[in-house]
Parts: sequence; C-alpha cells; structure tokens
Amino acid sequence: MNSRDPKHFPGNIIRVLCLFCLAVIFLPLHAQGQVSATDTVFHLFARVTGRYDHMPVQFAHIINRTTGHGNISDTLGFFTVLVHQGDLISISAIGYFNRSFQVTDTLQTSSHIPVLELTPRSYPIDQVNVNPLGSYQQFRQKVLELKLPEPEHKINPIFVETLERAGDTMNVTGPVSLGSPITAIYDLLSKEGKSKRRLAEIRKQEELERMLSPKYNRQLVGRLTGLEGIELSEFMLFCNFDPGFLLGSTDYMIAEAVLQKLNEWKQRGE
Repeated sequence: MNSRDPKHFPGNIIRVLCLFCLAVIFLPLHAQGQVSATDTVFHLFARVTGRYDHMPVQFAHIINRTTGHGNISDTLGFFTVLVHQGDLISISAIGYFNRSFQVTDTLQTSSHIPVLELTPRSYPIDQVNVNPLGSYQQFRQKVLELKLPEPEHKINPIFVETLERAGDTMNVTGPVSLGSPITAIYDLLSKEGKSKRRLAEIRKQEELERMLSPKYNRQLVGRLTGLEGIELSEFMLFCNFDPGFLLGSTDYMIAEAVLQKLNEWKQRGE
C-alpha cells in the first residue's frame, strides 16, 4: 500500500488545502475592493449659497487643489467638479470669504444635494469728499465775475461826494432795512455787501429757474419749434417771456405763446 495515496490523507489536511485555495482566490478581490473604495473618481454635484440670505452665489470659482480641475457655479449656484475622496476643494467668489473643504465619503453617498454656504465680506473704500461748488477760490471767482443789475437802493449824489471827501452825512434816500444806517451804508458800498447781494440774487434766480423748468425749458421749446443749438438759444432770447406769465399759465397756453413767437421769428427773417 502506497503511503502517498491521496485516499489515505487525513481529512484535516484536505480541509487545510481547501481553505488555502479559497484564501488565494478571495484575498486579491478583497484588496482590489479596498483600493477602489478610496480611489474612485466621481462628479461632486453641489450648490453654493450665502450663509445668511441663502441666496445662490453666481459664478463662484470651484477649484480642486489636489488635481487642478475646476468649474464655475451657474446662475442658481449649482456646480459639478471631478473629485476623489480626500481631495481639497476651494471656493471663491466676489463679495464672500473663500472656503476650503476636504471631500469625504458622505459627500459621495449623500441622498441630498450638498449646500455649501459662503460668508459675506465687505471691502473698505476710502472716503471721498464731493463739493459741487468746487474750491473756495473757484466759488469766490465765480461770484466776483457775476454781472448784477443796478441795486434797488438809491443814494443821493450829494452824499457820495461828501463821503469821498470824508464828510459826515446820513442823507440816504431809498428803503433801508438792514439794521442801523451805518450798517446799511456799509452793505451798500463794501465788497462784502456786494457779495451778499450777489449771493441773494443767485439764490433768487435759482429758485425762479427751478419753478419754471417743468413748464418752460430748452427741451420743450426744441420739440415745439424743431430748433436746436445756437438757433434755439437765440429764439428763446427772442421770446423773453415774463416769468409771471410762465408761472400763471397752463402748458397749453405756453405752447401757444411759443408757436406765436415762432411765427414772428420766421417773419423777421424773411
């Protein structure tokens, strides 16, 4: 009887051989499964919103720092990017702080679309001072160059001659309502008094133009007459409507008056 005959191997040796064969077959498969679990590439589909208002963040830049892949969120804040587990993802957008996170298995297996919130940020801006009147020197020069009408206050010529000779007289005619007579004389003759009157006239004219502008302006006259440029300016000077008439008239009455003046303007040139 041959002692090496397989029929005579003990039963435990046969079982050991079977277990060894199974191990040889299934261990590589198990190892391959472990590798694929960590090295699987998938598309991460998520949404970017603001932290406080939960509004979508449009055109945010999503960069996979590990692989270099990137994408941009759409107008609703959605994006997709190719990732592995463990990759580092960076999100940046104007008006928000940057955010970085690492891809985990929960992002791949989640049944809901992940929402990634960004914290708003503010940008400091240097203070800017805007002065519509320009500098003091520019405003002063504009006031000095203004052409004003004759003052309403009338001064006796004798008083002017006496004043030039350094005499002492208070023979001033016309309304005086600026305090003491000396103050009135000072305001009438001094540069400061002239500046005050000029400023008052400027304010009065600006208020009048503000009241007349909705009813009578270059655009309105240009549409009615078809004139423009220098010709329009000359025609409006030719009209020379009284401010009281413009304030007390309706739009229709003003339009009729403009058309009547236009006929006179054309007849004058014929």
